[in-house]
Amino acid sequence: MPQYIGSVKTMLVAGYDGAYGKAEKATPVRKQLMVLATLPRVLGPEERVKLPITLFASEKGINNVKVEIKVSGPVSMADESSRTISMGGESDLTLDFGLLVKAETGKAKIQVTATSGNYSATDEIEIEVRNPNPPITQVQDAVLEAGKVWTGTVTPIGIAGTNSSILEVSSLPPVNLGQRMRYLLQYPYGCIEQTTSSVFPQLYLDKVKALTEEEKNVIQRNVKAGVERLKTFVNRDGGFSYWPGHEDTDSWGFYLCGTFLIQG
Repeated sequence: MPQYIGSVKTMLVAGYDGAYGKAEKATPVRKQLMVLATLPRVLGPEERVKLPITLFASEKGINNVKVEIKVSGPVSMADESSRTISMGGESDLTLDFGLLVKAETGKAKIQVTATSGNYSATDEIEIEVRNPNPPITQVQDAVLEAGKVWTGTVTPIGIAGTNSSILEVSSLPPVNLGQRMRYLLQYPYGCIEQTTSSVFPQLYLDKVKALTEEEKNVIQRNVKAGVERLKTFVNRDGGFSYWPGHEDTDSWGFYLCGTFLIQG
């Protein structure tokens, strides 16, 4: 059982001709040398954290232990990446290493290896580096008369890898379909009106916006999920209620939902 420190309970039940018996035993799970690294659930960009590493030795002959750390992803070592320590007859010992989080997001991996003579142990942690701040949007707009030229400078905001830019050119005021659609899909209420309204426009989105293959797949998945949810609004009389579980059919919701199902 790799990467496990503790004990395992083994249970046995036997039966024969109406007679039954049972037995159980707790068995320690350990190696002569074990290592356990500890980190929080998540990390944030540009944080500085301590990496506590606990060594466990069950053999008296284990004294000098070399600890090595390898990192990958948006983290780096704050100081040394290896250290040799004397257990001094102790059965467990904890030491700290420093970690620096880069100004990036993504998955980080920390591998800790402890060796002493012929004994070795490894512990590995995969942790997410995520930005705890809400999204920020900056907009530059300009109105060009015929024959005029406009030059703009785009300065990225936020952390590298999380930012993007969009250039929109239109003879009409921008409708901003992408943002409006995202707002509609994330609307927190689930009545029949909102459930239908969140998927109905997606049937015609390709008429007003060029879609990528990924967007087409997402729309298809959303519409199917909407149809499945609308099934929970069906009443015994074949109509649709305003909320799942309500007994009365809602005329407006019935009409809106029925129109969507016919068009879809």
